[in-house]
Amino acid sequence: MEAVGHEAVEQVTRQLRSENPELRAAAATALGGVPGGESAGARGSLVDLFREDKDPAVRKAALQGIARLGQAHAVPVLESLRGVDRAMDAEIDAWVSVLKLNLQEWELVLREKQRRRR
Repeated sequence: MEAVGHEAVEQVTRQLRSENPELRAAAATALGGVPGGESAGARGSLVDLFREDKDPAVRKAALQGIARLGQAHAVPVLESLRGVDRAMDAEIDAWVSVLKLNLQEWELVLREKQRRRR
């Protein structure tokens, strides 16, 4: 996703409205890797998806996309989503705690996040 243009980002964003929850989750994960110029729009779409979608896997993917887009700068956005779905608050807390470590590479962030949620 990092090397794609605006049109491709729009195509992926449209998939957030798919009837298929697996496709919505995959699109949310993919949007986490959009280039900087597209990140604000992608972040807004992911926040909306988290607030509106009822599927836990889709919501989890939306959180991951938000975390990847902003890394340490995503903390306030993630914190603003606490309480939308109480069942997801632990997931939000895990992302926030890992992002506050200020790890520089996404793979390290993801690995640490996965380790904490086991």
